[in-house]
Amino acid sequence: MKKKLLSILLVLSLMLALVPAAFAADEVWSSGTCGKEGDGSNITWTLYKSGLLTFTGTGAMRDYTSQRDTPWGRSGNAIQAVIVQEGVTHIGAYAFFYYTNCRSVSLPSSLVSIGESAFAMNYGLTQLDLPEGLRKLGDMAFMSCRALKRLTVPSTLETIGRNTFSSCGSLSDVTLSEGLTALGRLMFSGDRQLKNITLPQSLEKIDDYAFSECPRLTEINIPDSVTTFGIRCFSRTGLRELTLPEGTTTIGGRAFADMPDLRELHIPAAVT
Repeated sequence: MKKKLLSILLVLSLMLALVPAAFAADEVWSSGTCGKEGDGSNITWTLYKSGLLTFTGTGAMRDYTSQRDTPWGRSGNAIQAVIVQEGVTHIGAYAFFYYTNCRSVSLPSSLVSIGESAFAMNYGLTQLDLPEGLRKLGDMAFMSCRALKRLTVPSTLETIGRNTFSSCGSLSDVTLSEGLTALGRLMFSGDRQLKNITLPQSLEKIDDYAFSECPRLTEINIPDSVTTFGIRCFSRTGLRELTLPEGTTTIGGRAFADMPDLRELHIPAAVT
């Protein structure tokens, strides 16, 4: 009986010893403001000891010129998850640049724009669903996210910067939602594992170098709505057959250069 009682007391003491550690995981490590309006108090950031970084408030986040400029930047390697709450409309430039351990990002439906290099070189992120309502992606917003494998791009995007998803070495599956009208310059350039991409029927333009250096891209269906193909837009891809829509009006220089596997290329007779 005494042994049993001692065992129970031992278990209870161990449980009590673990309680402070559990609470410590949720303790605030650091916090402050990062809003773009006035004194910046419209957006509050909070970093927890668990590695969670949250943003609350309304309106736009401030833009930064480098990772070191962000108030939480020196803790970049400790950050494992980012949650941007409803109400935030803009994620600042370089906000989460070069994070090596961040594996989860939650973005609100209120988000309208993402700044330059905001998530570039984020090496832990494996999948990303950009919210409907997002209108603008800055230059290099997700460039070199080398662990990113799956991506969904919303139909509401109006402005897409250059190199937005370039050099994402693991990206293999991309879904582009209906409503999107243009693919930006160098948008998927250098995505060497890209195999599957769904283009929306609303698409009108594939900009310069959009799919250059994507050797595993062996097939793609071009919607009839596309009229413009930019410079080297498909150069050095693995495409074997390509049919351009009858409504094609513009084909940039060397759009289909250096494609050793290409066996059939159908260009409308009206294109000169």
